[in-house]
Amino acid sequence: MKLAIRMELGIAAIEMQGERSMTERRSRRESENRISNRKEQEMARALLHASLHGREQEAIHLLKAGAPAAAVDKDGKTALHHGAERGMPKLLLTLISLGASLDDLDANGFSALALAAKGHLECVRILLEAGAAPTPARGARSDAGVAALARGRADIAEALAAHGWRPQHGQGALLEAVRSRSEEAVDAALRLGAPVDEQVGEKERTALMSAALIGDPSLIRKLLSAGASPSLKDRAGKTAKDHAAEFRGEARAECSHLLLAAEEACVLRGTPASAGGAAKIRGI
Repeated sequence: MKLAIRMELGIAAIEMQGERSMTERRSRRESENRISNRKEQEMARALLHASLHGREQEAIHLLKAGAPAAAVDKDGKTALHHGAERGMPKLLLTLISLGASLDDLDANGFSALALAAKGHLECVRILLEAGAAPTPARGARSDAGVAALARGRADIAEALAAHGWRPQHGQGALLEAVRSRSEEAVDAALRLGAPVDEQVGEKERTALMSAALIGDPSLIRKLLSAGASPSLKDRAGKTAKDHAAEFRGEARAECSHLLLAAEEACVLRGTPASAGGAAKIRGI
């Protein structure tokens, strides 16, 4: 009887010792995981901080040391977003080689490509060659091509067009090109098929109205030659000529004359306001 009790006690002691050993091993694994996770989080923060502040080589070094390429900051941006926005092609190549997601949107709805399109042609080419979508995904706030045209970057818009991008109705691509005051951007928008008389935004203004507002006779001539209607009215009931009259610069008289002549030509030919009709006016 006593022997049986001692045997049972011995077995219980062995079982308890085994349980303690298992608990200790589990505790060590959890501790190691916490250390590993903490280290990964620190490296992720360091990567995002370096890429945010344009420290390309530091960011690449961190990636090679194991920093997670998919790390996201409080604004929903990854290192790929920061690298694209700040023009860091080597960082982009490193991230792409590590399998970084190309078309993720940040918290404001911008893709890496849309951010690069604001002024970094090499980064745009790298992203496109890697397979980034040239057209915006659902939920995107910015179109890469429109972003390029808004900054007068016809070269970037053309690079996007080579991968299938085209201006879409409702985007205001031509209007944004006019606002950039770049004739090259306006030429690119027109060549790629941007609607010449598209009325955009709450004010319902056309590209021609925008050219009149900034007092640019060269752009007014270009848009009239492309068939822009001088007779369309915005939400306030104003035509491009009305906006030209409000311009206070030296080109005010020239802009007003161009638009008045275009309106008169439309009247003489009986051209509907929505059909343009100022395209071939002699002397414009």
